[in-house]
Amino acid sequence: MIHRLWVANFHAFKERQELDFSIARNVGDPDNRFASPLDDRDLRLPRVVTVLGANGAGKSALLRVITFLRWFLVRSYDPESPEDDPLPYVPFADTEGASTPTVLGIDFTGRLTPEVPPCPCRYEVWLAPEGDNSSRVVRYEALHHAPEGRFRRLFERHGRTVTPGREMGVTPHDRRLEAIRPKAGTVATLSALADPVARAMAEQSEHTMQNTFLERPDQMDEEAAKLYQEFPGVLEKFNESMGLVDGTLSRVTVSDGGGGPETFFHHQGLEVPVALVHESRGTRNFFRLFPFLFVVRRTGGVAVFDDLDGEVDPTILPRLLDWLRDPRTNPRDGQLFLAAHTPALLKDLVKEEVVVVTKDAHGRASATPLKDVRGIRRDRSLHAQYLRGVIPGLEPPAD
Repeated sequence: MIHRLWVANFHAFKERQELDFSIARNVGDPDNRFASPLDDRDLRLPRVVTVLGANGAGKSALLRVITFLRWFLVRSYDPESPEDDPLPYVPFADTEGASTPTVLGIDFTGRLTPEVPPCPCRYEVWLAPEGDNSSRVVRYEALHHAPEGRFRRLFERHGRTVTPGREMGVTPHDRRLEAIRPKAGTVATLSALADPVARAMAEQSEHTMQNTFLERPDQMDEEAAKLYQEFPGVLEKFNESMGLVDGTLSRVTVSDGGGGPETFFHHQGLEVPVALVHESRGTRNFFRLFPFLFVVRRTGGVAVFDDLDGEVDPTILPRLLDWLRDPRTNPRDGQLFLAAHTPALLKDLVKEEVVVVTKDAHGRASATPLKDVRGIRRDRSLHAQYLRGVIPGLEPPAD
């Protein structure tokens, strides 16, 4: 689970933003919405984090912090690609943004060495312009974990010089360190070269499921099809849940075709099954999203969904959120980060589950957990408070 994020000079975020998702001890949890991912029960986190804000405020940019870190930790090392390929992001669009580093960081629950149980982990990377070139390279990178309360170094990197800690599977003179490219992550590189700690970090990052892809927007259909085929039980669970979107569906089948997986929907009263492409938009989107949620609940990973209320029928969305909140259907504490447009979701949320993103007149985005905003009442509906205009950054409809 993600405990904390920080970001600076990344897309719409110019100034440093820090978002701490941990929940205070005195906050009640009558609906069992929060998880304790470690034996320390003092750390509680929301299983659902909803990012709200006006159109263009920077909601997608906030989710890209997570998806970019996933890409950098897993896929940034590719010996077949040109070394001068640009990184898949942009700094803030002004002169200062072009000349200053991008900073991205994350605190999360992880298990990076087999000798210690899951514990708090911390990863940070600085990406700086290279000379007069607009291309960006790694200036600083570090990975720490805290199996005994204090963070201790697994590795630290300055430029292309990597200093491994004692628990890493490499020494300072390991030849594998020479393979690290200026634009590639240490974790991605050493994972590809069989370092066990880096591989554990990369594998946990791979458990981040998303409907936004940095490399190709059409990647979601491919990834969803793979999940239906690779994870036993996901299609069976979809067939148990499909009544949420279409009461006439009897079952769905996925089989290997000449050009890839073929999906057909079998409807009551129809003799011929219907291909996925001919189903309604809502049914297609639900079919695509379902395996991502299934796998996250099964693995304890993180799901990152942009515009989820535009992808799925708004009447279904609260049910999907409940699947993630309920420890009976989410026993491994999978976590969902979603960006949405409709404030109607506030009817089903508490303030520990909400982040509001705003943008000022200079195009600078800010992200604020609603739990950190004074004056938001816990004993009243968030939606009712939104309609009264007391939630900063969310304008209620005009009378």
